[in-house]
Amino acid sequence: MTAHASLRPVGTRHYTPDPTAVRPRVARLPNGAADGPAAAPPIDSAGRAGSDGRTESGESLIQSRTTMTPDAPTEQSGVMNLFKPVGRSSARFVYRLRPILGVRKVGHAGTLDPFADGVLVACVGKGTRLVERIMNLPKRYRTTMRLGVTNETFDTERPLEPVPGARPVSAQDVASAVAGFVGSIKQIPPIYSAMRIGGVLSYELAKRGRPVELPPRPVTIYDIRINAYEWPVLDLAVECGRGTYIRAIARDLGIRLGCGAVCQTLRREAVGPFRAEDAINLDDVPNDRVPPALIPLEKAIELIG
Repeated sequence: MTAHASLRPVGTRHYTPDPTAVRPRVARLPNGAADGPAAAPPIDSAGRAGSDGRTESGESLIQSRTTMTPDAPTEQSGVMNLFKPVGRSSARFVYRLRPILGVRKVGHAGTLDPFADGVLVACVGKGTRLVERIMNLPKRYRTTMRLGVTNETFDTERPLEPVPGARPVSAQDVASAVAGFVGSIKQIPPIYSAMRIGGVLSYELAKRGRPVELPPRPVTIYDIRINAYEWPVLDLAVECGRGTYIRAIARDLGIRLGCGAVCQTLRREAVGPFRAEDAINLDDVPNDRVPPALIPLEKAIELIG
C-alpha cells in the first residue's frame, strides 16, 4: 500500500565520487556499528545535540582551539558525504575530520540523533558557508516504527512503555493515517530536542523535569510511503523538508491511531544529491591521515544548486 503526494521535488542530481581519487572504503550501511578506536567518547543520548531531522546551524559548527603544527597541509575547503553509524554524536563524529584533513574549521548540515544512522554532510573550511543551503535540501529517511508503545523521547533511547488498551490496527487504518501527513503541516518538535526556550535547550529542561511547551512549526512532507506493515512494526519511507522530526511523526501517528508509536530505527538515506550508498564511514579511514575524498567547494556549490 502506498501514500504519496505530488509535492515530490523535481529530480535532484546525485554526486558520484571520482573513482580515481584517494579515498577509504565506502560505508556498507551497517545496521549498527561499534565505536572504533578513534571514536569520540559517548554522550548522554537523552541529552541530544540536535534532532533526527533538524539542526540549528549554531550548534553544528566546530572550531579548533589548538594550534596547527608547522608541517600541517594548507587548509582544505569543501564538503564531505559521511555515513554516521548508530550510537554516535553527530558533532563528535565530524570532529574527527580535523586531524584526518588537517583543518581547523568543521561543521555539519543537519544533526542525526545517536540512535539514527545515515548521511551526515560535513562542511570543511570555507565549506561551512554552505551549511544553511545544504540544510534546505530535501531529505529522505527510512524508519521502522513500533506501534502500541510510547515514551518521552519517541525512540528506543529510553524504556518503552506499553499503551494501556492498545489493540492491533488494520492496514487500511494505518494507510489512511499515514497519508494525512503528506503536504505542508504544523509539527510540534519533541521536547527532547535542541529547540531553545528562553536560551535554554529544550532537552535540558526536560531532563530537569521542568514543564516544556514547544509551539508547532511549519514543515513539509513531500512523500511518505508504507514499505511494509505487520502489527506492531511499520516500515516507512519519508521524503521531507527542513525542520521535520521523524520522531514527531511517530508520536503523532500513534496519537491518530490511538495506540502510541515510537521510532525503532532511523536511517537518513539522502540529503539532496548526497546519498548513503556513496557516503564514507570514518571508521574506514586509516589513522595515517590519508585524506578521504573531499568534494571541492566549487563542485559542492554546483551540486546543491
